This record gives sequence, C-alpha cells and structure tokens, in this order.
Amino acid sequence: MPQKPKIKSLSRQSLTDSVRQQLTHLIHNQTWKPGDQLPSEGDLAQRFGVSKPVVREALRGLAAMRVVEIQHGKLPTVCAPCAEPLEDFFRFAINSRGGNLREAIELRRALETYMIKLAAARITEEEIRELEECVGELRLNTEAIDPWVNADLKFHRLIAKSTKNGLMLHLTEALGELVRETIRAMHSQRKLRDSQATLRRHVQIFEALKARDPQRAMQAMTEHFDATEPVVRALVEGGIARK
Repeated sequence: MPQKPKIKSLSRQSLTDSVRQQLTHLIHNQTWKPGDQLPSEGDLAQRFGVSKPVVREALRGLAAMRVVEIQHGKLPTVCAPCAEPLEDFFRFAINSRGGNLREAIELRRALETYMIKLAAARITEEEIRELEECVGELRLNTEAIDPWVNADLKFHRLIAKSTKNGLMLHLTEALGELVRETIRAMHSQRKLRDSQATLRRHVQIFEALKARDPQRAMQAMTEHFDATEPVVRALVEGGIARK
C-alpha cells in the first residue's frame, strides 16, 4: 500500500469534483500505478475529510473515464491509459452532428499528414516489415470490402504506432471506428474509386516511410487525401454522409 499522501484542504463547494481531481493528480504522479488497488472508501473519506458517499461518487466519475475499475466486493483498481473514453466521445460527437463524413475526413487529414512526418523519422525495421505485410494484404484484397477495410485500418494504425507518440496512438485508436466507417464508405463507391490507384498511393506512402523521408512521406499522404476528395464530395452531396 502506498504511503499516505498529503492531501490539500478541500472547500465545501463541489467536494466530489475536488476529490476526483486530487485522486487523478495522485494517480498521474504515480502514488498509485496501473494495477494498484486504492484504499477503501472509508480510508479515502478519512484522508480527504469527506463522507463515503462523496468518495463513492468521485470514484464512479473516474470509473466512467476508465481511470479506475470498480468491481463489487473489491477495492478500486487503477487502470492503464486507454482510448475508450475518447472513442465514446467521438462516437457521440459525430452522431450528434449527423455522422458527418466531411468532418471525419478533415480530422483524419489534419492528424495523419503530420503524424506520418514523425513516423518517417522514428519508424523501426520491425514496423517497416509490419507495414510491408499490410501492403501485401491490401494488394490481395483490392476488390473486397471487409478485408480491405481491415488492412487499411491496420495500415494507418501502424503509422500512428511508428510515431512513438502515445497520445497520437490513443487518438488514432479512439478514432478507429470512425476511420473504419469513412474507409468503408469510400471503398464501397466502385464507380468513383479506382482501387488500383488507391493501392498505388498506399505503396507510395509505404516506400516513403521505408526510405525514412519525412517530407516525401508527408507529400504522399497529402496526395492520398487529395485523391479522395471527389469521392468524399460525391458522398456528401448525395446525402450518404448522414445516417
């Protein structure tokens, strides 16, 4: 059990928020690490100088953000960081705006055209091999839908992984289902989409990463998104982007 931390004095206003914030601060400062059990509600209430219901509500708020896990009859456990809270947020945000494909593509473009620049500078030999395997999967499935979508999603996640930036990887994972939907929507437009041209653009991105050339990689990704613009415009104008 960690040593008893020094707790700041709490105001009477918004006790639950204060307890939640200070618990979060202690976890971020590794007083408690992922996998550690927190003290009991009674112990925490005594330490913070509040009632057990206040502590219970604060813990529920942290559980909703996947900071801690609460199981009946057990002490709360600190969770490892994950993308689920962000994924829930993006799902709600997109659905509340009518499932807007245009905004989803613009968000992807802003993130990935910068992310690939970092990836080109930091990618490892193992990650290059993984990407090459992924390109092989794309090559075998140019006319399929689900296998292509899965391989394409994996391709872009590997780029995020190659940045060595944990926050970018979490954000990419949180956007996973949104990205899957945008890839599927565009890949399904057989009359507008040239599957072989799409494959060639992925190969160009891969070759730039393999060469560890950030500017070339960024240019390849920019050209990739530029090429999707007619398909996106047709989908949006046709009302397919709204669910």
